Amino acid sequence: MNKIVQISIVCLMVAVSFSGCMGENQDNGADLPDMGNVIVDEIGNSLSIKTALVDVSVNIELGTIGAVWDSGSKIANAVSGVKVGDNWMRTSDYEEKSWDKKAVSDERGLGEVVSITFKSSGKPDLIWDIMVYSEKGYVLTQLLMVNTLQSPITVTEMRPLEVDPAYEGALDFMAPEATILALINGYAAWDYAGVVRVLATPLNYKNGYQGYDFTSSDATSWWVQSIYEEISGIGYTAGALTADKWKTTVAYQATSDYQPNWIVKCGGQGEKVLVKSGETVGSEMIYLASSSDCDNELKEYGELASSAMNARHIFNPPMGWCSWYYYFDVVTEQNILDNAKAMKEKLDGIGYEYVQIDDGWQGLWGDWKPNSKFPDGMDGTAAKIHEYGFKAGLWLAPFLMNQNAPFAKEHPDAFIKDESGNYVTYGADDGSAHWCIDATHPEGQKFLHETFKNVHDWGYDYIKIDFLFAGAYEGVHYDNTKTGTEALRIGLEIIRQEMGNDTYIDGCGAPILPGVGIFDGNRIGGDIFFGINGQGFMNWFQLIWECRNVAARFFTGGTFYHNDPDVIAVREPYTTDEAKALTTACVLCGGVAMLTDDLPTLSEERLAFLKNKEVFGLVSSGKSAIPIDLFAHADPFPPAMSISGTGYRLTIDEMPQIWYLPIDDGSCAVGIFNWGNAPAYVTLDMSKIGRGEGTYKLRDLWTGTDAGEASGSYSVALMPHSVQLLKIEKT
Repeated sequence: MNKIVQISIVCLMVAVSFSGCMGENQDNGADLPDMGNVIVDEIGNSLSIKTALVDVSVNIELGTIGAVWDSGSKIANAVSGVKVGDNWMRTSDYEEKSWDKKAVSDERGLGEVVSITFKSSGKPDLIWDIMVYSEKGYVLTQLLMVNTLQSPITVTEMRPLEVDPAYEGALDFMAPEATILALINGYAAWDYAGVVRVLATPLNYKNGYQGYDFTSSDATSWWVQSIYEEISGIGYTAGALTADKWKTTVAYQATSDYQPNWIVKCGGQGEKVLVKSGETVGSEMIYLASSSDCDNELKEYGELASSAMNARHIFNPPMGWCSWYYYFDVVTEQNILDNAKAMKEKLDGIGYEYVQIDDGWQGLWGDWKPNSKFPDGMDGTAAKIHEYGFKAGLWLAPFLMNQNAPFAKEHPDAFIKDESGNYVTYGADDGSAHWCIDATHPEGQKFLHETFKNVHDWGYDYIKIDFLFAGAYEGVHYDNTKTGTEALRIGLEIIRQEMGNDTYIDGCGAPILPGVGIFDGNRIGGDIFFGINGQGFMNWFQLIWECRNVAARFFTGGTFYHNDPDVIAVREPYTTDEAKALTTACVLCGGVAMLTDDLPTLSEERLAFLKNKEVFGLVSSGKSAIPIDLFAHADPFPPAMSISGTGYRLTIDEMPQIWYLPIDDGSCAVGIFNWGNAPAYVTLDMSKIGRGEGTYKLRDLWTGTDAGEASGSYSVALMPHSVQLLKIEKT
């Protein structure tokens, strides 16, 4: 089936107030100066906000906006709206409209904010802000709702932008169905991240693994999404630059009449925001861009979100050793010290500096005191790690608590409950239902302060805080004005306060966006393999899942925080090729690089992988490699949004094969992967990495040998599950 269809889109966009950018002069734009090269014109009932790169049109009468980019791509007739209780109020429904504009100058450049105000009897006011910069091709938008009514109202969802066929909205490209690709970014670290093929025809795919049902026409992404049309080569990217209050999703949805929607919505995940008379609530700040280069749009999005969320860029990427994936929860103090000693003696001079104790040191979750396996106490273990010349790291799950922990018994009201009064719980590995700390509760806050003051006083330089999604659960909070996202931020800020700016904080199991500005590093994928009670199961398919997340979330690395790809394991049963492939993907993250094998017993052959200075030197870049063929290898349908849904097996065509990392000296590193189960011939187009002219010298970093020269392209034959890691520089 190859039907030509008009593709429409619903952009339920989320934004937050533009600080200092709201229009103040209600004079319909008269005699206000244009900022830079942004021209604002009013023609009849329409406004034009125009630069050389984008022209945004506003139909004041209809309450819609559209945009045309210099690439020729177009969005038409978008509306905006807010859900109050069970009722939607959209800009197209309002009777009275007015507008103003205000010049803005900030770190993004010179621009204009145009604010359209919507009023109607019996409804709260809406203010729709559109920001355009003179030298930028993107548009920023947000929706504000002002409660002008006499009584409080409850807002559950905000949509700053909907491009919906129901309102004659359309994304203006014509394409055969099944040529639309969508980047899906999962909510938290462990959730799926990758590119999927989205069919215009709804299609239910029955996946036999654990009975999951998937609809291939509904591709929902958290925080940000790019959609790309293969025939025209046009892409669109939209995403939340902030996570101050709401959980944000972007979803491409097909319908039976082949008029799909693209949905970017803020809320709708259980949030209930009470807005008193006279108060204002805003959506998150939203980025919108269109071009033929989704990779560049995602990179730009990452940089803008990093700035908007005040990301931390203090530390160099950490390298070291983590106890979890060898010892799991049966780890002892002696295991920790044996590996610290081995890392000192066998891997000196490579750059490893952290020894991190993972789960298994404590008693009950929530009772963060050492168990009998750590007889010298956690302060004593940290001191011994320091004696080896390393920094000490410690794992905790700060928002989850066993019901039998002393704090739970003493303060049962300091936990999140649902509206029926039942505790919101998360099932732990031992099968018990753990309660979730309410970080808005005074006793919950006191618990977090005391716990992390202890950890700091014990002498830990690095903490890995896990299962953080539990802190963001929606429910009934002590402070009923706070959403789950706000509660999580409150808790994380307490942890940062107690640990101080000199402690490296690595998030894990966290929503991807809300930790920006708190975390130094953050996990971007699921566990590389599972284990408990000292037993783990390693396999290639789990490794692929992890590496796919690493590729798809490249835009967060070095912008939001250091990407944490999970650990580097080189022991058997991985083959030597598989060990090199995993290690290459991890070091190309330019982020957290933690080893996890038992170093005292690791063979010399495998230990040699961890001694390669040229390979591990790539970690210091602090930036993630760009998978230049990310949109060339789409999954055939949206998989499960959780690690538990890995029921089908990937093929070579479903993983990006070429990962490109620029190096400060003008050279670059390129990882060329064969993820498949058969030998493959892979070709690198040198122009795709900015090296289209001239001759370049290639060096194989794993073998340390000359790999010849290349001009125009380079091809290599690779065995299954293998990689070639090249350094490329001008001859």
